[in-house]
Amino acid sequence: MKHILNNKNKKLLYDAWIESTLRYGIEIYGFATEYLIERLQKVQNKMVKILFGNGIKHTEELYKEYKILKVIELRDYIIITNNYFSKTFKVTKLDKIERLRRNTTTYEMPRWRNKHGRRIKAWYIPNLFNKIPPKMLQLTSAKEMKKIIKGYCLNH
Repeated sequence: MKHILNNKNKKLLYDAWIESTLRYGIEIYGFATEYLIERLQKVQNKMVKILFGNGIKHTEELYKEYKILKVIELRDYIIITNNYFSKTFKVTKLDKIERLRRNTTTYEMPRWRNKHGRRIKAWYIPNLFNKIPPKMLQLTSAKEMKKIIKGYCLNH
């Protein structure tokens, strides 16, 4: 496939075959141990090198050139887009001092003392939304939101 397809069709093949496989259940397994995430990342790197690589470019360059999200970036993108318009886990923090110091919307996060607590939706969804710039939290169109959030995930 590498030598037969042009870059546009390679990207379509990647999206249909590899990214769709990674997307399946990523909200559940996306917060697995670092070791397991690293293993997934290595597999993704190999697939990207096989499909797009020419032996000269580094995988980081390939990810940027073809606008491919790595495993953790893909997880964050999917979680943000799936929960963007939902308010289930986004409880606004009404601390007057914090609102005066910085003009941003912050969401309450439960306190956890171990890594397991950070793998629970009640913690990681507000955490992701607290990292997003405030301008991105005011989008109303789903299509525009997905485009902007993908750009944000690619650059961070």
